[in-house]
Amino acid sequence: MKSNRRDFLKRTALSGLALAGLPTLVPATVLGQNAPNNRIGMGLIGMGLIMGGHRNHFCGRPDTQVLAVCDVDARKRDAAKRDVENAYARRQGAGSYAGCEAYHEFEDIMARSDIDAVVVCTPDHWHSPISVMAMRHGKDVYVQKPMTLTLREGRIMSDTSRQHGAILQVGSQQRSERAFRKACEIVRNGWIGRVHTIYTSLGRFAPPRTLPEQPIPEGFD
Repeated sequence: MKSNRRDFLKRTALSGLALAGLPTLVPATVLGQNAPNNRIGMGLIGMGLIMGGHRNHFCGRPDTQVLAVCDVDARKRDAAKRDVENAYARRQGAGSYAGCEAYHEFEDIMARSDIDAVVVCTPDHWHSPISVMAMRHGKDVYVQKPMTLTLREGRIMSDTSRQHGAILQVGSQQRSERAFRKACEIVRNGWIGRVHTIYTSLGRFAPPRTLPEQPIPEGFD
């Protein structure tokens, strides 16, 4: 099987995503400088709050190129396209940059052979179908938690990853971060004594309430 620098970067790109909270890729200096066709082509699907951090991270790397963004909300996808192109324009010291496409349908990203990997930050019920389709199209996947809504969907995603040789990484980075692992070590070894009370919180969401009916915003599918 042929292997080149781009293949190597692609295989390592998403396998280390969760180790540091944000995606961790092999530095450009490991295998020499990056020609444009050696960069990992990225497609970003679901341009909400969490994706903003991923977008900025990938735009700042010399070995990745954000080629496409996708969202059902025209305002979000157009803003994301603008942010990506402005970031690359600043890096190049150019007045403008045009190289990021904005899509309404995620299938358009799947159809592109120059996109090697996708990041999925959509509402939860879309995590599985988008990830499975991406892997079937030969793309590696970083998908935000929860991985799926059902065990069956999770098994399908795992099986698809194996069948197509695709990397599938779920964004549960706190399971891997050094600080959290150290905290577990401290508690399990009894270094702080017997733990009798644990406090936790679940999200930052408003309590359930009934909202008035509103028209669908223009540009939102």
